[in-house]
Amino acid sequence: MGSPIPLLLYHSVSSDPPTWAVPWTVAPERFRDHMNELVDTGSTPLTISALVDLITDKKPLPARVVGVTFDDGFADFRTTAAPIMAERMIAHTLYVTTGALVPRTGREDLRLPAASMLQWSQLAELEAMGTELGGHSHSHPELDTLATAHAWDEVVRPKKLLEEWLGHPVRSFAYPHGYSSPRLRRLVVDAGYQSACAVRDSFSSPDDNLFSLARIIVRPDSTREDIRSWMQGVGAANKGSDEWHRTRLWRWFRQARSLVSHPLLPGSHQREE
Repeated sequence: MGSPIPLLLYHSVSSDPPTWAVPWTVAPERFRDHMNELVDTGSTPLTISALVDLITDKKPLPARVVGVTFDDGFADFRTTAAPIMAERMIAHTLYVTTGALVPRTGREDLRLPAASMLQWSQLAELEAMGTELGGHSHSHPELDTLATAHAWDEVVRPKKLLEEWLGHPVRSFAYPHGYSSPRLRRLVVDAGYQSACAVRDSFSSPDDNLFSLARIIVRPDSTREDIRSWMQGVGAANKGSDEWHRTRLWRWFRQARSLVSHPLLPGSHQREE
């Protein structure tokens, strides 16, 4: 396995998040400390697509490479997180749930609880601040529990909407909840993405599957010292041999739960690992 690469996963940066988002929210002061640590340790932040380009072209990676990523598209990304990163010239990637962007594109069956979200009109401004924008589904479901046609729509629709709005290709995708499968990865490839992020709470590496890149969840109590350790390649797991079995069993449970809640026509659901 190649050298460990920390791909950091944030969601919200706020001092007053909705109750449901507290476990996924980092305070602004703590986030500022995290970004200062990246600067002070001489890290090389790259967008996910820039990192993937280097890996694909088999070019040497810069020293202390790191990926800073955000999921969902909370409004505080523009007001708080993006300015902090822009001030420090930290490249980063934001994966947006397009059905949650304001104004809504229609009557959405949105799976995200209520929260203040980004506006469509802010996306170009974010790109000017150095943000790479990627797709994160349209309604934020557990994609690997959906019938193929429904999963395809959730994968391809955010790409089409974002590309129509931004006027250029959207190259990367992130699986909602981190859940994927070989079937989903094929859909992401077929949709025209060039990479996709999972979660796994482990380091990535140049040998990682480019359509299932491992990320480390940054939690409210993650410290500056945690960031320093991750940058040194310690303090998080490498993908363990039992990860596939745990993921498989958990997927079976969620698929069974989904079938009880939302029965599908015979043959319309495919279970793959």
